[in-house]
Amino acid sequence: MNVGAAEVDITPNFEVELCGFALREQPCAGVLDPIFARCVYLDDGQEHRLLWLVADVLALEGTFVEDFRGWARRQFGLQAHEVLLVATHTHAAPATITLNAAGRKSDRFVVLLRERMEQIVRAAVADAQPCDIVFARGHLDLAIDRRNKPTKHVDPMVWSIGFRQTKGGRFVAAVLNYAMHPVSLGHNERRISPDWCGGAATALRDALATQGADPPVILVTNGACGNVNPPYHGASRELVFAWGKAVADAVADQLRRAGPTPGALLSVRSIKVPIPMDWHDPDEVDRIAEHMIRDLAPQTTWPAPFTQAAGAWRDTLKPLVASGGGRTHEIEIQCARVGEVTVIAINGEIFARFTDDLRRATGEQKLFVVGYANAAFGYIPTRDAYAEGGYEVEAAHFFYNSFRPAPGALELLCDRAADLVCSP
Repeated sequence: MNVGAAEVDITPNFEVELCGFALREQPCAGVLDPIFARCVYLDDGQEHRLLWLVADVLALEGTFVEDFRGWARRQFGLQAHEVLLVATHTHAAPATITLNAAGRKSDRFVVLLRERMEQIVRAAVADAQPCDIVFARGHLDLAIDRRNKPTKHVDPMVWSIGFRQTKGGRFVAAVLNYAMHPVSLGHNERRISPDWCGGAATALRDALATQGADPPVILVTNGACGNVNPPYHGASRELVFAWGKAVADAVADQLRRAGPTPGALLSVRSIKVPIPMDWHDPDEVDRIAEHMIRDLAPQTTWPAPFTQAAGAWRDTLKPLVASGGGRTHEIEIQCARVGEVTVIAINGEIFARFTDDLRRATGEQKLFVVGYANAAFGYIPTRDAYAEGGYEVEAAHFFYNSFRPAPGALELLCDRAADLVCSP
C-alpha cells in the first residue's frame, strides 16, 4: 500500500466565534492549544484510493464537502466516495457551520481551512511511499452516557490503524478512534482548543515516533458518540490532555508491536440514504416555535439562546416546508476496508448503540464507526430514546436548524450500513 500523510496548523490569527455552546460568551479570547488539519492518502496501486482528512472543527457543511470533492476530482482524479472529510467535533474551534445561537460562522476561517486542507493533500499525495498496515484495539472505561436513561450505552473500544514504512519501519501515520464528545473544557473556556483529541494526537505521535525521523501524522476520529461525554465538563487543560493520553495509551503498545497485515487490500464505497423526518406544515412550525419561545425557553438555563434558536429555526423551516421540502434528509454512509478493518463513516450525531448493533448485524468485530463525517447533520437517536426524552430528542434540532429524524431513522441507517458492509 502506498501511503502519504501531512498536517497543518489551522489556528486563525483573527477574531472568530467558537462553535458548540449556546451559553459561551463570544468572541474567542485566544488560543489554549493550536488546532490542526491532518490527512492520509492511501493507494493500493491497483484501482482503489482513499483520501482521508480530519480537521479540529465541530463539523463541515455540505457545500464545503461537495466543493472540496470537486477539487480533489479535478486535481487527482479522485471520485467523491474516495474522499472522506471528518471533523473531530471539538466544541472549542472556530464556527464552520451555522449552529443557531452557538457561535457565528466565520467565512474567513472557512476559506483558511480550505486552503490549508488543499496544501496538505498535495503534500500527502506527493509523499506516498510503500507502507505496511498494522492494527490495534484496546478497552477504555472513560466516557459516560450523559443522558443516564434506562437505555444508556457507551462504546468502550479504542481503535487504531497504523501505516508503517515497509523499508525502515517508521510510522508515517495512524488513525485513532474513540467515542467521546470533545466538550471537556466546557462553555466557560473561550480559547481555541482541540479538546481531548489534541492530547490523544500528541500522545500517540510521541509513542510511535522514531528518534531522528519525522514524527507520524495522527488522525483522531470520533465514534458514534451522540449520547456520550467525557467524565465531566469544565476540566482543566492538563486533565483534558490526560484523558486524551489515556485514549492513545489504550492502543499504543499494541500498535508498536503489531505485525503487518499480509496482502492488505483497500476498498471504498458510499451510499446516500434518505431518512424520514418529523415533518410539520408551516402553521405547525409557527405553533411549535411560539410554544418553545413562550413556554419552554423561560424554564431553561439559557432562555435567550433558546429563543434565538427557535426563531431562526422557524424562519428557516417555513419557506422549506411551504415548497414541499423537508420530509426526508439524505445521510451519507461510507464504507472503507483498510486491511483487516472495516470503517463506517457517517454524518450526524449517532447514538453509541449504532456501533454495537452494526457489529452484530454484520458479524464484523474489527469494525468501527467514524462520526461527524462529511456534511453536518444533527442528532440521530435510537428509537428507544424518543420515549425517554432529553435534549438530543426534544431540542437539539432547533439549534441544527432542521426537523428531527423520525423514530427508527438510526435503525434504518444501521440496516443500510449492514447491507453495504456485507454486499460483495
